[in-house]
Amino acid sequence: MSNDNGYSAIMVQSEVTDDGPFDLKEMQGRQASALRGLDKNSTYPNVTPMNLGIIAGEIVLTRKVQRSHRRSGGQKLAVFSSFNGYWWGRYKTKAGNMRNLQFAGIAKNMYQMPGAELTGSARGTDYQTDSGVSWLSSGACTANRNTGPQVIMAGDLVFLDMPDFTPIMNQLGNAFPTPNNAVAGAPNGKYVITTKPVSALTFGGQLEYYFSLMKTPKSSTPAGILDIPFHQLYEKQPSRPNEKLLDDGQHAAAALWYALWGIYEALRDGVAAAGAPGVNYTSVQGGRKTALDAVTRLFANHTMNNAERLRVQADNKAKYGGAYDNGKLKGPKDVEAAKIHMQVDALDLLFSAIGDAMHEQNRWVIGRALHTSHPGKSLDIEVGSLTRPYTH
Repeated sequence: MSNDNGYSAIMVQSEVTDDGPFDLKEMQGRQASALRGLDKNSTYPNVTPMNLGIIAGEIVLTRKVQRSHRRSGGQKLAVFSSFNGYWWGRYKTKAGNMRNLQFAGIAKNMYQMPGAELTGSARGTDYQTDSGVSWLSSGACTANRNTGPQVIMAGDLVFLDMPDFTPIMNQLGNAFPTPNNAVAGAPNGKYVITTKPVSALTFGGQLEYYFSLMKTPKSSTPAGILDIPFHQLYEKQPSRPNEKLLDDGQHAAAALWYALWGIYEALRDGVAAAGAPGVNYTSVQGGRKTALDAVTRLFANHTMNNAERLRVQADNKAKYGGAYDNGKLKGPKDVEAAKIHMQVDALDLLFSAIGDAMHEQNRWVIGRALHTSHPGKSLDIEVGSLTRPYTH
């Protein structure tokens, strides 16, 4: 037995296997875009038939836009493993792109594009172009390699991430070696999904995505939040009462944006309401009561103390009288009332953004490593085992 190129001592006791077509339409679109030279600087390189197929043991993905599941109409998922020729410029960030993809499983057979040089077919270069792909979606198996730059320790949760974005000046041929640790049997110019150990403390990718949406208007592609008013956080689609007006990414980015300003406004107003010039933030002990009064304003919607809630409401009425009608706070569409809604909901908004980021990260955890795997070595993984291991 060898630890290289997908051979190891894994005895499968139970597994769930699925099958479906190869995403030929996606690959043909990439080939056509490459030949036309479209946006090379925002596209993964090396668009050749050899790099677009699937090798047994590779992680396969599907596009969420397909919305094709058996139970909803009989059509199967169309899958792929290669990112060669994939245009990442539309969503700009890794997290933005990955929100439109999903994990399918680990391929159990090979599928090659017409014209691929690795087929070994007696008929030349058309091996398996008419067959589909089967993949393991749950159970223990061996992925052909750890495609990431880090050692994945036994017991680590395995997380998927896109290869790094690199400006490309030429996307024809194999001029750019893969960053995914090519091994024997794998093309040295193929870009695939990257395997990494999970860190529950890493949200840099999601923050990058949220920040990118903060700089673009809702009319752009993808839709940003630059001109989204506060009250749209609470609105539903017209005639669809169960569907939010904003998509998940927009909602989380807007929630984070308004949470930041809501916290700022609440603390600033709270300090002013406490009658103090400010709080010594290097040592809150000196102004502890003033600081607590300011923070109480931030927790006004979540405090168990009715007297504190009434006190904050009285402060708000004194400062923002126009936000109230007959003693009742107006809805968030009112500009002055929105300042108060933004303050009392600031922590709810912050935690909703955090929750979205956690959900997106957890969505790309695919299982637990059964043995330690160095970059480029076989990755023994129990797909679907998502209990917390030693990763931190």
